Amino acid sequence: MLVRRLLDLTMHGITEFNLVERGEPLVVALSGGKDSLSLCLALRQLGIDFTAVVVDMGYEVEWAERVYSRASSVGIEPEVVNVRSVVKRTGDQYVTLANNLAVLDRPQSSADTFTPCTYCYNAKVIALEEAACRLGASRIAFGHHQTDACASLLKEALMHIDRWDHGHDVYRRSNFEGLVASLHDEAAQYSTEDDPDTPLLCRIAALVQEGLVDTDEPPRQRLRDGSDIDIVRPMFFVDEALISAHVAHAKLHTEGSGCGHGATLNTQTPREMVHFRVLARVNPSAFGRYLTRLLRSCVTENGSARVKARRKRRQLLGDTYKPVAVGLDKL
Repeated sequence: MLVRRLLDLTMHGITEFNLVERGEPLVVALSGGKDSLSLCLALRQLGIDFTAVVVDMGYEVEWAERVYSRASSVGIEPEVVNVRSVVKRTGDQYVTLANNLAVLDRPQSSADTFTPCTYCYNAKVIALEEAACRLGASRIAFGHHQTDACASLLKEALMHIDRWDHGHDVYRRSNFEGLVASLHDEAAQYSTEDDPDTPLLCRIAALVQEGLVDTDEPPRQRLRDGSDIDIVRPMFFVDEALISAHVAHAKLHTEGSGCGHGATLNTQTPREMVHFRVLARVNPSAFGRYLTRLLRSCVTENGSARVKARRKRRQLLGDTYKPVAVGLDKL
């Protein structure tokens, strides 16, 4: 029943938004973690052909070898792409890749103002795009699930509230942590949208309805501006708890990212704060239904994000709130 539920929800995402065209090449971004590995296994059981691609960022020696070994042990033979070899190509996108890697390679002094995830994501996107073009694929499947999409939505909403409702023109970890703590308290007692004791959740719902925030993990998303390749997320309707239960039941061996950035509380990104301090600690029930309704209203009929708030962050929150290196905002 556990596997059947995971397969049914994955297939629901695929058919609801037409995320996969059978017979066409498909790339799956495989990190070795529970989500991307579960996606590979689900697609295989659904009879959908794909090529798994592992992007090695070089954070940890032998990381890629371990991911390859764990995948091959369950019958998946991934292609490993070393991001440092991709950067040697010519063209504008490879200049962008080199610039993102240069930011990641610089020592950083303050976790309050710097998080590497945007630059790491950009580098992986370009490496994946190179692999997809070489393989003739127009779609790359990511292992993001419903809980990821909810975390992204809540993070964007809290940033908007921090910037405009609280008047902070620069992101500060302590301010955001306070909002996350309030969100946890309201989520833990949430029972209805009309509850006067949950003003933060009511405000988040209003921001979604006003078209000011949405999720950065919709079912379908253009890989980057100017690209003909789409990111697709077949597990958009799958809760993380179901994936974790499946991994435990099947006794799958998974691998961490090798990055280590979010390993401690004081280096968690805003999105990780929401994920680990709220969604991982609150019993879904009524709060889960509230999130599901909000999430579904954030996407169009074909699965695209209505607002694309993350990619419009400077426009929505201003240049000073959470800046990145010039020209290296999220692709």
